[in-house]
Amino acid sequence: MVGEIDRLCVVVWRREVTRPRFAKQRAGLAEVAHKHPNGMGFICVVEPTAPPPGDELRRASADMIREHEGALLGVACVVEGTGFVAALARSVLSAIAMLLGPRRTPLSIVGTVAAATAWLAPKMKIADPTALARAIESLRAELPG
Repeated sequence: MVGEIDRLCVVVWRREVTRPRFAKQRAGLAEVAHKHPNGMGFICVVEPTAPPPGDELRRASADMIREHEGALLGVACVVEGTGFVAALARSVLSAIAMLLGPRRTPLSIVGTVAAATAWLAPKMKIADPTALARAIESLRAELPG
């Protein structure tokens, strides 16, 4: 899923990252950044059912964030789940962050959507991060299995 809530691009990864799916993410982030060049956020939710992307798409992810650094106020990556698979997903996101090198955009890896919206709230001046988290979770609940 790729969506927009106010000045926020929200992406949910439920299955593997493929080139066509990644292209949708890239286009969605670009569209929100174009609409809000002076400040927008990005939440990427990685569900436990989504395996980590390959090296090519990891580099493409770093490039995508770098492209929109001027507009991005913060990037929150939500890695859901516990155990080895979640740890692997967090290390992949950490590797993507390292590929970014020095950056102006703050990035955080958290475990829940609520933690992501709370972290983004001061950066984006979100008045009610709890309501935003509920809105994101409501959209996710409507997604097909």
